[in-house]
Amino acid sequence: MKKHIAIVGMASLLVLAAGCQDDSAKSDANKSNKGTSEVVNDAEGTAKATSGTATAAKGSEKEEIPYMTPTWTLTKQNATLLKNDAGKLEFVGTTENKNAATYSVVLRLTGDMKDAYLPGLELKFVTNEGETFTVYYRDLASIRMEKGAKYMVFDTEQEIGNSHVIRIDGNLYSSADEDFNTEDFSVDVKPSKKTWELEGTRFPITLNTKMNVTRKNDLGTVKITSFSSDDTSSNTITINGSVNVKEDAEETFYMPILQPQSGFYKVASLSPDKADNFYRSVDTTFSQEVQLDAPLQAGGMEDLYFSVLGETFAYNVRTGKEIKNPNISRMVQGQNGTDETDPNSPNGYVDAGGKIVYNAIEESQATYNKGSGQNSRVAFEYQTGGYKHMSFNIGAAKKAVADAPTYDVVVYGSDFTDEEGKEAKGKILAKKTVTKDTPLEKVDVDVTGQTKVTVFTTTTGEDSIFGHPSPFLPIIVSDVVLSK
Repeated sequence: MKKHIAIVGMASLLVLAAGCQDDSAKSDANKSNKGTSEVVNDAEGTAKATSGTATAAKGSEKEEIPYMTPTWTLTKQNATLLKNDAGKLEFVGTTENKNAATYSVVLRLTGDMKDAYLPGLELKFVTNEGETFTVYYRDLASIRMEKGAKYMVFDTEQEIGNSHVIRIDGNLYSSADEDFNTEDFSVDVKPSKKTWELEGTRFPITLNTKMNVTRKNDLGTVKITSFSSDDTSSNTITINGSVNVKEDAEETFYMPILQPQSGFYKVASLSPDKADNFYRSVDTTFSQEVQLDAPLQAGGMEDLYFSVLGETFAYNVRTGKEIKNPNISRMVQGQNGTDETDPNSPNGYVDAGGKIVYNAIEESQATYNKGSGQNSRVAFEYQTGGYKHMSFNIGAAKKAVADAPTYDVVVYGSDFTDEEGKEAKGKILAKKTVTKDTPLEKVDVDVTGQTKVTVFTTTTGEDSIFGHPSPFLPIIVSDVVLSK
């Protein structure tokens, strides 16, 4: 996926946001701890509000959460930028000069395409006055989840004046993608005097969600104590906790982090707050700061998945409630914390049967090899601590060539090893044969007691004696779901 992390400032929206709060939010202005969420998980794992107006206790009449992004009045324009059997990406309007001095543009994703991740997005807008301005993914100001659709709002510095958008030229693919040079498009946009409103997003201005979650495994003990942020408009959230390991850490601890609704994913290196290392039998605290792609949204986009010491956690960071059956498809981890899978495809991944999936990964080549004379490998590692069951779909991509090899895929447990000159070893949890004609098919795995599983196969994609590479079998993995 080779993702790039966009850092988006929201300070420019705060002044507008303040004017968009409804009467109930304004009437609460003098209450203490406004916008602060403090939630404690009790012994049964339920969430209880302890202070502030951001989170209502069970049975209360209403939540009072301030606006973090404004409600926009937008031109009612529409142009389809991408459409397939899974969904649609549309341009649905811009701000008017009546309520904004500069252009903000809005895209809407529907169907399964709402799970698309578009870091390569580049759109050039042409106005009726012949002026142009370009929007990149890094200009993303907010994502708003409404009625099953995803709205992406991009801010620009282009003055509106009396102009309006009449054309959009662009490309949705990253420059590293093989389809980058073939997917340019240009669409005309009809002017409209009609308008519509896109509701602003609400979220606490500050966050201090108290947690009391402890997990133990063969590696040690992990505690998650809180989710915090001094200013959530900065899109920065801190995961606070501690680790007590059974052996001194000799390698880097990696921490996969996923914001599922936006598609944002990164693998961070976990470091102690003060200690020099994670030492045996020492409670070592950490504060992992996460810079998200877009602001959190109460009721729409406030979940965070992450793994520490092989234990996977999935929580609503505002309420502290655990997310049941998280889909961790994109939380794949390769060698040394890297992610070597194919770039995200705006058109999704198409399996051998023609089905299009988005919440998935694809590998067209190999993730690593073990040196000359040995087959290269495809290996997808997922952290599964804290769960008993994992299911996923695996199959060949439609683009597989006629002479693509057959892969014997093996799912190994936590004791998986793959040493140079030796066969891969470990507890076998499941097996699956994938040919070039295999569509996505479900695999169920018992992961009880496993801190990680590795979906593994060797390939024949090595250089031949004539210097020509043998083909790989491009494979897709989707809907990786954990359950307790």
